[in-house]
Amino acid sequence: MNLATVKIGDLVRIPEVQTVIRLEADDSAVRKAAATFVVTADVSTHLHLLAESLKRPCGQGFFLQGDFGSGKSHFLSALFAFFSRAAGYEQLSARHEELQRLVERKRLVLPVAISLVHFRGSTPLETIVLEAIEAALQRGGHRIALTTRGAILLTLRQSLDDTAVVKEIAAYAGVDTHGLAAWIDGHPAEAAIAAEPLLRARGKTVPSVPLRERRELFEAAFTEVRSAGYDGCLLLIDELSEFFRSKPDAPQLNDDARTLQLLGELSASHPLWIIAAVQESVERTGDIAQATFRKIKDRFPVKLHLSTLHIRDLIAKRLIEVTDEGERTIFHVYEEYRSHFPHLTTTPALFRSVYPVHPVTLDLLEGLGD
Repeated sequence: MNLATVKIGDLVRIPEVQTVIRLEADDSAVRKAAATFVVTADVSTHLHLLAESLKRPCGQGFFLQGDFGSGKSHFLSALFAFFSRAAGYEQLSARHEELQRLVERKRLVLPVAISLVHFRGSTPLETIVLEAIEAALQRGGHRIALTTRGAILLTLRQSLDDTAVVKEIAAYAGVDTHGLAAWIDGHPAEAAIAAEPLLRARGKTVPSVPLRERRELFEAAFTEVRSAGYDGCLLLIDELSEFFRSKPDAPQLNDDARTLQLLGELSASHPLWIIAAVQESVERTGDIAQATFRKIKDRFPVKLHLSTLHIRDLIAKRLIEVTDEGERTIFHVYEEYRSHFPHLTTTPALFRSVYPVHPVTLDLLEGLGD
C-alpha cells in the first residue's frame, strides 16, 4: 500500500465537540453534559465507589484529580445531571449498572453544583457553599435564608405583590414582569444586589442573618436539606485547586482550608458527600498549615484519579471517529512506523485506538503532569 498519497483526513473524522464544559446548573448545559458523557474505565470505577458510598447512612469526601483537559468538569456535570434528574439522565444510568441501582433505590440526594471559577479569591468558601445550598433548595421550591443574600432574596420574593417593586426590578433585569420570578431564581446574586437598595428605599426591612459559628451554619443547612425531603446532599466542587491558589494571602487560604476540613468532618456524621476537583494534590495548592492539611487528607480519604487510560478512552470513544478507510489502513501505518522504529512497544490495538495521536505523546504528557 502506498501511504504517501494517504491523508490523515481520509482515515479519521473529528466530530463536533464542546471542548470546555463548566459545571453549571443551567438546564441546557446539564442536558448537554448528560448526552455527551463517556463512561471510561476510570469513570466506571469511580461511579462504583460513589454508588457504594451512597448506600451508607453517612457520607464521605472525595478528591477528583486530573490534569487540565482530562474531563473533571464534565464528570461533575454528568453527576449533577444524574442526581438532579435532568432531561437525559436515563442515558447515564443506562450506561452504568451502579447508577441504575441508585435509581431503583429511589434515594433522593440534593446535588449542589459549585464552579469556583466564578468567584474572586477573596470570597470565603464558607459563603460560596452556603449560598449554593440555598440556591439548590430554592430551585426545588424550598425557600431558606442561611446567608445575607438569602435573606434579601426572601424579602424580595415576599415583596412581589408590590407593583412598584416588581416594575423596578423587572426593568433592571430587562425582563417582562411575568418572568421576574424566574429571573430571580436564575440570577440570585444579581437579584440580591439590585434588590437591597430598592427595598430599603421603599422602607422595607431587609433582615441580616445573625452571626453564627461555621459548624452551626452548616448544621442548619443540612437540617433544611432534610426538611425539604432529601435523603442527603452531594456537593460537587469544581476548580478547587485553582481557587485555593487565587487566595490573596495565607490567612484567607487557611480559613478556606478549615472550611473544607469541617465539611469533611461533617460528612462522617451526616448524609453529606463531597467531590472536589483538583489538578494536583491539595498540598500543592498553597501555603496550607500542615496540621490542617493532614486533617483534610484524613477526611477526604479517597482520590478519584483520571489517568492516561481515561484520556485514551476519551480519544477512542468521543474525540476521534475512524472512517472505513481508516479501519483498513491504520494497521499499515502502524507497520510502517514499526519498520523505522523496531523498538516501538505500542500494540496495534492501542495505536489504532488513539490514532492520529502518537501513544508516546500521551506517556510524555502523563509524566509532565507531576
